[in-house]
Amino acid sequence: MSALPLDDLIATRGSVILTGSFASSNAAGGGVLYTASKHAVLGPVRQLAYELAPDVRVNGVAPGVAATRLRGLTTLGRGITESVLDGTELALPLRGSPRRQRLCRRLHPARVRGRKCDDGFHGDGRQRVGHSRDRQARRSGWAPTPRLRRTTSPQGAVGQEGTEDTMELYDVMRTTAAVRDFTGDPLSDEVLHTILDNARFAPSGGNRQGTEIVVVRERATREALVELTLPGARRYMAQRQAGEGPWNSVEPTSLTAAEIASTDVPDSMTAPLLNASVVPVVCVDLRLVASLDRELDRIGVISGASVYPPVWNILLAARNEGFGGTITTMAVAEEPRIKRLLGIPEAYAVACVVPLGKPVKQVTRLTRVAVSELARRERWDGERFGV
Repeated sequence: MSALPLDDLIATRGSVILTGSFASSNAAGGGVLYTASKHAVLGPVRQLAYELAPDVRVNGVAPGVAATRLRGLTTLGRGITESVLDGTELALPLRGSPRRQRLCRRLHPARVRGRKCDDGFHGDGRQRVGHSRDRQARRSGWAPTPRLRRTTSPQGAVGQEGTEDTMELYDVMRTTAAVRDFTGDPLSDEVLHTILDNARFAPSGGNRQGTEIVVVRERATREALVELTLPGARRYMAQRQAGEGPWNSVEPTSLTAAEIASTDVPDSMTAPLLNASVVPVVCVDLRLVASLDRELDRIGVISGASVYPPVWNILLAARNEGFGGTITTMAVAEEPRIKRLLGIPEAYAVACVVPLGKPVKQVTRLTRVAVSELARRERWDGERFGV
């Protein structure tokens, strides 16, 4: 270490790469002596990265587990560790099989001048340890690289102490579907707290954070929410069957009140409220929302910018924890009755109801319009955006 050509490294903006091991950040990787020596690699990686960034990039490359005869203390006749592979299978997300999707185990990720460094498992079975972080990086405002984390026990029970499994941010975004069919498995208060604890970092206007959530579990309250959902759902289904855009604020419905009242509501529209593990009701304090479109001659939408980002974060976090849900707004048509049911103050608006639970089927592919169908260049009549 003392022989590092620091002047040359800084002048050429070079890189330092130290070879570690799976045992650099995990136990059960080869015994006390081996693990201690490999942990000793991780410290210099972190310290050098701290001192030399952003001029020099410092990383540690940690090869994944390989079947060897390395036995730690048993080599000296002093231990009982049978193999370097003991205990590592549960900690390795790839189980030794490379995959196209990269799964990363977060330690201390950071960005320095736009160059992303993180600690984690790679799809080729390697593990990289180390990061680049320094005072200048913190002053420049670079945020940690987004990683969504799922904590899983060796038996696979989500939310318990155990190994740390992770999903890439883009993978979570692309696979978070509207989940309405649930297995009935419980979603504990601890896991729900983890979901909400991460979801709360969503943005809001002026960072005023006016979102409030009522966590509903009692069966009687759920059944009341189902009854409050029916009027809005009847109109939705009636307009849909008539070829209208349900509940749109531009074109009035041609249906009569009697036609709407006679429309049947499928059980699938209300079953999630009864079958979900928990039903959060999301509200927003209108005193903390800047409704800049309130004077316009149309329905207001700006207020939602301060409440729906946290709602979407709830679904992302639930997906990351192995759960799912959907945003339902049918009951909001009966908002005064919801407020009486749940004791919600007058200054608050009910934004949505979000049933959460374990999905019967976890969707891995969603159908969405292409970028060229939703984005235009410069003006509405500009060419479609594409690359």
